[in-house]
Amino acid sequence: MIRSFKKYFSQKKRIKEYNKNRPHNKRDAFCWAPFTALRFHRNGSVQVCCHHIDYFSLSENPLQNVWLGSELENMRNQMKQYDIPPSCNFCASEFYSNNFSNVIAKSYDYYSINENKYPVFIDFSLSNRCNLACAMCDSSLSSKVGERRGNKINFDFKYDNDFLKQLEPFLRNLKSSVFTGGEPFLIDIYYQIWETMTQINPQAQIFVTTNGTVLNDRVKDIIQKGNFNFNISIDSFNKDNYEKIRIGANYEQVMQNLDYFASYCKEKKRELTITICPMQINWKDIPEIVQKCNDNNWGFSFNNLIKPWKLALWSLPNDEIDKVLLFYKQQEFLENSSKSPRNIQTFNALIDLLQMWSKVAEYLAKIEIDENRATEIFVNSLSLLINAHSDDNLYSERIKSIAQFVPLSLMSFIDFASNSHYKKLLKDEIELYDDETVAEHLSLMLFHKAVVVTFA
Repeated sequence: MIRSFKKYFSQKKRIKEYNKNRPHNKRDAFCWAPFTALRFHRNGSVQVCCHHIDYFSLSENPLQNVWLGSELENMRNQMKQYDIPPSCNFCASEFYSNNFSNVIAKSYDYYSINENKYPVFIDFSLSNRCNLACAMCDSSLSSKVGERRGNKINFDFKYDNDFLKQLEPFLRNLKSSVFTGGEPFLIDIYYQIWETMTQINPQAQIFVTTNGTVLNDRVKDIIQKGNFNFNISIDSFNKDNYEKIRIGANYEQVMQNLDYFASYCKEKKRELTITICPMQINWKDIPEIVQKCNDNNWGFSFNNLIKPWKLALWSLPNDEIDKVLLFYKQQEFLENSSKSPRNIQTFNALIDLLQMWSKVAEYLAKIEIDENRATEIFVNSLSLLINAHSDDNLYSERIKSIAQFVPLSLMSFIDFASNSHYKKLLKDEIELYDDETVAEHLSLMLFHKAVVVTFA
């Protein structure tokens, strides 16, 4: 009973701290994504954000039924109770570790609910077609990586004219949208959606997350028609490091393209943001990126790079993470543009994240690991989770192969995946992707469980 009371008051205090810097009218729910947003995935599934691992299938449900259905309504009620669903573990791990500045759910505080209840924001991720094989990417996000891994994925769901017809009333009521890939400027159906948006809802914001390598007449033509803004992925302004990360890209060409997009945004008064993936290759380059963004009045943002773990900063020993932190805390930036304060705030959020990761690394280092025993338990647990039988040689060999790509320090957290959401996701992943990609996605989920356990 005493533990229950302590847990209750601890949660109450955590919610109060979480809400401290949120708008007063947004404190009635942990996350507003289920009320305001949708995301379309490459496999024909619908989510409420890119980190939400549960989904609704468009092959089984018309889009209107998904948005107005009871399952999404139940999720909305959970959010109002601060009862975070298991499918939202990405944000839950940050919330329960009190790392509130990195809770992605808070980004949905800035969307107002439509009076007609349609979503105001849609995230389109309809294809993995890409021309690069970035060091941190996997087959699910890049067809080029898939080719290199011998995994030419053939998704069953095709986004066709029927989908576009269902989508039209949603497009009419949009305030903002983001298009990711793959590389969005290589994905044909996006041009159809953009043409429709420019005709029926020309004021809606279009944010394209691009690697900056594709700039042809087709791109130049469409961006003149709509309200286009750009998130350009540039992980370093050091040529060698950039090309080591963005495999297949030419640094000089991307810099020329960046100049074009920057001029467009300046002329049209649109947004340009440089988005990075902080990792072991480029962590020393990040302060330079922040200052360059300040100098040019560009936004700065970062992705939480958790996989592949061998590149991730969290996988360093905690004393190495502390060295990164010391370097970052010594940085001083010129606040010489309107974007500067927010950029510096974002950089400080990266520091907060690394401080949390240092504690996780310290916790993981204390776990005593017998490599053979840990791997055996992990393989058996994963087999049970996906109902693979020991006499099924194909599954048996694949699971052993997947285990080779999972860090030993995370293997003991496999029990977290016993709920139905994770079991279904794992089975789908094994059907779709190569072993390395499955292992990277699984490691991502295991890491979030490790974070929750560290701060429990």
